[in-house]
Amino acid sequence: MAVPRSPILAPGTSRPSTPDDLEDIQGDPDVQSRTAHGLDTEDALTRAMEALEEARAEIRNQRATIAGLQRATTHTPTAEMFREPKVNKPNEFNGKISEYRTFMSQCLLTFSMCPSSYSKDEQKVLFIISYLGKNARDWARPILENDKHPYRKDFDAFKKALDTLYVDRNLKHQARDELSRLKQTKSAAAYAVEFQQVIVPLDLNDEAKHLFFYLGLKDTIKDALATVGEEKTFYPLVDQVIAIDQRQHQRRMEEKKSSSTKPHELPKSGGKKPAVHSQTPKQSSQPSQSSSHSQPRGPLSEEEKARRRDNDLCYRCASPDHKAHVCPLRKASSSNVSVPEYAPPKFPQENWPSQGT
Repeated sequence: MAVPRSPILAPGTSRPSTPDDLEDIQGDPDVQSRTAHGLDTEDALTRAMEALEEARAEIRNQRATIAGLQRATTHTPTAEMFREPKVNKPNEFNGKISEYRTFMSQCLLTFSMCPSSYSKDEQKVLFIISYLGKNARDWARPILENDKHPYRKDFDAFKKALDTLYVDRNLKHQARDELSRLKQTKSAAAYAVEFQQVIVPLDLNDEAKHLFFYLGLKDTIKDALATVGEEKTFYPLVDQVIAIDQRQHQRRMEEKKSSSTKPHELPKSGGKKPAVHSQTPKQSSQPSQSSSHSQPRGPLSEEEKARRRDNDLCYRCASPDHKAHVCPLRKASSSNVSVPEYAPPKFPQENWPSQGT
């Protein structure tokens, strides 16, 4: 028979009591007192642990409640909690066919922007009827007065009936005529907007849109597309054409700016402005003598004649530098105005200086 091995004790612990030891200590009053006190401490500890567990459970419950409240306050609000935006109301429709599409598009926009207010078909029908006037109101009066009218709670049927009455049946023909005459006269962006407005009534596929849009472009843009290659579908072609047109416009502005500043540029050497040579004939600083003697002068007085003679002056201009027969005024006036020449007086032969042999 195998002998049971004694358990290995951990450091700081005592050996467990054996039955013989228990018999020895049962009669000891100190041991009995300590045993009763230990039982009371164990009961208190048990009760404390139970209270702690209850407190922990309560804390867990409180945390779950708080988390639930947080989820309730932070969840995504429904459409009813949002404040619907303010939308411009449509103008009153009086039955004019050309205004029907605009009126109906504004009504549909209102329904899309305010889904809570117009969530039911009956609300949509009554909203449109409230903006009908004249003959259109007369047509819708039975729907308004009869709660069981088939159009009252069926918006699609109500709109289809209105379309039958007021849709322009010549709209496609008008759009075709406009498309055949449409050409780019302004920017490519403006042409693209106008083109897409015109083709709305037409059921054109992408290839037809591409073709008609290309045919209406300016020749300069077509030349650029021939160089870089055009896009194969409609909307990429629109983006490409607008980019080319804007770049060409920018280049024109750069060339215009360069041409306007080029005459004012200074030469590289010296920093001096180039001399401007006038092509006008050079004018003399002296006043024109011919203009002053264009008219015949009056006869000289006897005193003036004597003065010129005594001082050996020119009889024509009173200049001491020359004689009358070589006077410049004589030459100038001989071609224009004949001025009577002053003849010197004749003196006796003995008063003139002798001439050499």
